[in-house]
Parts: sequence; C-alpha cells; structure tokens
Amino acid sequence: QESALMDLFAKVEVSRILAAGGVLTDRMKDILPKLAGFKGDLPSPLRLRVGEMIVEVKGRGSDLHTSSDARLVVDLGGDDTYSGRAGAGIGYSSLLIDLGGDDQVKGRDLSLGAGLLGVGIACFIGGDDRFATGSLSLGSGLAGMGVFMKSGGNDVYSSKTLSQGFGLAGFGLMSDDAGSDSYDGQLFVQGAARHEGLGWLVDQEGRDVYRAGGLIPAAPLVPNGTYSFSQGFGMGYREDSGGIAGGVGLLTDHAGEDWYLGGVYSQAASYWLAVGSIYDAGGNDVY
Repeated sequence: QESALMDLFAKVEVSRILAAGGVLTDRMKDILPKLAGFKGDLPSPLRLRVGEMIVEVKGRGSDLHTSSDARLVVDLGGDDTYSGRAGAGIGYSSLLIDLGGDDQVKGRDLSLGAGLLGVGIACFIGGDDRFATGSLSLGSGLAGMGVFMKSGGNDVYSSKTLSQGFGLAGFGLMSDDAGSDSYDGQLFVQGAARHEGLGWLVDQEGRDVYRAGGLIPAAPLVPNGTYSFSQGFGMGYREDSGGIAGGVGLLTDHAGEDWYLGGVYSQAASYWLAVGSIYDAGGNDVY
C-alpha cells in the first residue's frame, strides 16, 4: 500500500501546486488591509457564481456557514458558526477570510486550511474562537498546500489526526500570532510530517497548552501509553530493504509559559530518516 501511494504521489506536480499557493497567499495579504478597513455591511448574504467558482460573502451578523462548495468565502465579522467545508482545496484553490467575532467551528474532515492535491487557506482575524475539527484541517497539506492563520484572541483548537500543521508530500502550516491558546489533537498533529512533507505549527506568544495522543494504544512498547507522533515529529516508512525517508515536523513557540503534553513519539522526535524539532524562545515551560 505504501509503495502504491508513493507511485501516485510521483504523478503529482506538487511544486506547481505550492507555487500557486504562494501566489494566492501573497494576494490574500495584499487584500486583507483593504477588507479590514471596510466599515460597511451587507443587507443580506451574497452567493454568486464567478466563472467556475462559487463565492459567498456574509455581513457582520451572527452567520451560519454550512455550504461545502464555495471556493471563496468572506465574512465581515460577527459571532459565526461554521459547520460546512470552507478554506479547503481539493484539486483546486480555496480561500476563507473571517474578519472578526467569537466564532465556533464544529467538526468536519478536510476543512479550514487543508490542501489535498490543491491549495486551501483559512484566515481568522480577532475574537476568542473555538475550533473542533476532524482530520486534515487547520493547516494540513497532503500532496498540496494547507495554511491556517489566526490573529489575536484566546483560542481553543481540537482536532483528530493529520492536523494543526501537518505535511505529507506537501506543506501544512498553522500560525497563531497572539493570545493564550489550547491545542488538542490525537495523531500526527502540532507540527508533524511524513514522506516529502513539511508540517509546521507556529505560535507567537501567550501561555499555551499543547496536548497530543489518546487514539492508538502504544502497548507493548509503553503499556499504559498512547502514540501521538506529534509536537515537532517527522516520520518515514520503515522497510527491511531500506524504506523511504520521512519529512520535517516543526513546532515553534516564541514566548510564554507553555505546557507540552505528548504521548509516545513526540516533542522533537523523528523516526526513519526524518527530522523533528521544537523551538521555544522564552518562558518557563513544562514538557
């Protein structure tokens, strides 16, 4: 199965997908100040087709986002709830921008900054947000590019697997620039990567808590433990004939008194020709 997966990845021009993702990221950074400076509102939500794209724009009220087919979603603010699929590129590019409010995200796989053979970018500005997602979310790139960015607020992130900065034959980035945040995940989260992947979680400041594990028992290696493969972890594919080299998993925290709680294989660890790293620049931390 692993060799078949590698054969499929070899047919994907990931470099072109990543280049497209770089262009989209630059354009988003150019337009964000203009959107943030817009003081108006919409009398009612907009949903329209532009070429082959579905575009949704909602105002400053408490909106419900349930659709799964919009390639561009812009929310001008308010305490919103997301239960659909937004900011996920599945063979295409997709962008979500939310400009404020205390938002609630209710779980779904492949959403909020996930790229599967494509580019998915999600950006949330301000507010104390709560994210409860499934797998492949919050900055996850699987033969593609996934970027999740959060600015401001004390946030709670809960994911299952392959999330919070994960890359496999692609690039996954999760970034939070302020606030005291909580990160929870089960497997391959919080800066984790596999073959030809880069997974990176970056937190700029705040008293943060990182937790990973709980899904798969680690017995008999550790009788009462669980695997996590997280928090700055890279892993290849082991075979008696040599196997396949792994990826680069990075967790970077710039400031604050933080807690790192992980299971078996975590916290600057690597397995089978891979790289795992935690870089914490300041604070009295607990591992």
